[in-house]
Amino acid sequence: METAIALNRNGKLDASSFRPLLHSAEQDTRYRNLPVSVKRTVEEVDRELLYRALFEIKKDIVEIKDLMYQKQEENINPAGVQQIKVQSLAEAEKETIKAALEYSRGNKRNAAELLKISERTLYRKIREYNLED
Repeated sequence: METAIALNRNGKLDASSFRPLLHSAEQDTRYRNLPVSVKRTVEEVDRELLYRALFEIKKDIVEIKDLMYQKQEENINPAGVQQIKVQSLAEAEKETIKAALEYSRGNKRNAAELLKISERTLYRKIREYNLED
């Protein structure tokens, strides 16, 4: 009644005053399952939900990038040189041979095959780096 009075321009209430209100009160069955009455189609509502989800994902990605940049900056010393563990070629070779022997459980033939070197070379390197058991 209040809405009809507020929307009525001629000061008289009749059946024509209530028709638009009755029609708007009857919701289309497409909107019945929505928690809030909206004047949009289901597709439009779904599209808006997808956009919101995509914006949230984008915001998360930006936050992750920022964290990655911060972590990268922490790994750089004040001189601007990235702190990287550098080892000699001999140390790298020794560690690789140790890893191959551990992986092959001490089987030197399998370790040599993994390293793609001859067994004889492997035995020589084991002696050279004092890796004998």
